[in-house]
Amino acid sequence: MSEIEVLVDVGRRDAIARLEEAVSGWRARQGRPSISAEALSALPDGPDVAGDHEWRLRRHDLDLVRSLLRGRPPSRVLDFGAWNGWLSHRLASDGHEVTAADPFAGGAALGAPWPGVVGWRRVQAELGDLERLDERFGVVIANRCLGFTPDPVAAVETLRHLLEPGGMLIATGLMIHRSPAVPAARIVAEREAFHAWSGLELFLAPTRGFLDRSDLARLEAAGLRTAPYPALRLANLRSHIDRRRPEHRYGIT
Repeated sequence: MSEIEVLVDVGRRDAIARLEEAVSGWRARQGRPSISAEALSALPDGPDVAGDHEWRLRRHDLDLVRSLLRGRPPSRVLDFGAWNGWLSHRLASDGHEVTAADPFAGGAALGAPWPGVVGWRRVQAELGDLERLDERFGVVIANRCLGFTPDPVAAVETLRHLLEPGGMLIATGLMIHRSPAVPAARIVAEREAFHAWSGLELFLAPTRGFLDRSDLARLEAAGLRTAPYPALRLANLRSHIDRRRPEHRYGIT
């Protein structure tokens, strides 16, 4: 299962590859190089990411997803926004049949140099390409990606259509901002800096790049049941005191 299936349109592949290469270089300049092959199997744990805030949040994601799947039989799982496959690796190790999907397929993403045989299916796909899979899943995971879609509600609907009857959609990493001006300013600054350095737009599709309370209301009205991360109570309490901090939530259907 080591080959990467490609569902992305031919006309999009070069643009995606150019952006992926630029993003990898940009992250390396910021002191965030690609994960080494030796460190991949331990993710989201391991000494290489021990002090990294992003990976600390992903450790909570793994605990959350495992708790939600506890008691369910081994399932066919779609991990969308899979990146380098860290969550797919863990869920496959738990006995699930996993498909990892992501627009990026290079060495820092789906094509990461995992040691040995990759034990999950890998598919290069943007959100709109997923129907080409022509199959349904018992569990679909939106892996910290809804905030980067053009329309989070439409993204949820697209992913929900991929579920088997009785299946579960899990949306991880819903970072809800009470004061949207703060993340908006940060995203604008990052976009401008990235464009000045690379000549490219930072995102594959038009997006604000964050979620706020209005997005949360729309998602819940569309049937996504959200709740705070159990392990991030203190961080969420701080978000009520300091409006610049996001609230950490997840969603299920």
